Amino acid sequence: MTSEAEPRETAEPRRLSLTAAAAWAGVSQPTLRKYLQAGTLEAERVPGKNGPTWKIDPERVVAFVAERYSRTLDVATLPPEPTESTTQELAGTAQEEAESIARELAERLAAVEAERDDAERARAEAEEAAADAAALAAELRERMDTTLEELGKYRALTERADAADSRVEEMMSARIAELQQERDAAQAEAARLAEIASAGWWQRRRLLRAARQTTPINGGTA
Repeated sequence: MTSEAEPRETAEPRRLSLTAAAAWAGVSQPTLRKYLQAGTLEAERVPGKNGPTWKIDPERVVAFVAERYSRTLDVATLPPEPTESTTQELAGTAQEEAESIARELAERLAAVEAERDDAERARAEAEEAAADAAALAAELRERMDTTLEELGKYRALTERADAADSRVEEMMSARIAELQQERDAAQAEAARLAEIASAGWWQRRRLLRAARQTTPINGGTA
């Protein structure tokens, strides 16, 4: 009994996306896209969920890398095509990473806003301190001007006092000289009177007559 062999379905050759081809070739996606758009690397544009997408034959990637970069790629080293579960797992991982990045960015943003608030407070405090310093400087200048004015008045009074002291000293010196002259005159008069008092009667009369003729006695005139 013979049976006809069932026809086998021919598997469609695997074609790579732009992301997978760039990762396998070791070049950046923008660089690979540039060569695709220029026609240096042949590929097909097929409709996708988010618009047309590139589908690239691995053999063409091998030839492109060998010609452009002088490197050898082996199709056997091509990573397996991701399954639906793998894609979902990768999508979940990507979502978790995106949420983690979003949280980190939110924390950084909060930290930046806190630093900005601190900087604003510091700036306000610095402006207030500058205003206080300016007011204090103005007050000190006013006090200094007042002190200098009072010092000028004191210096003028001191100079007047010194001049007055000089005049008083001159007057006192002159008065002392007058008193010394009066003292000397009184001592001389006392000595003459003592001489008259110690003389005899006739001698005393002669001395008194001579004194009246030459020297005033007790403010009188000769």
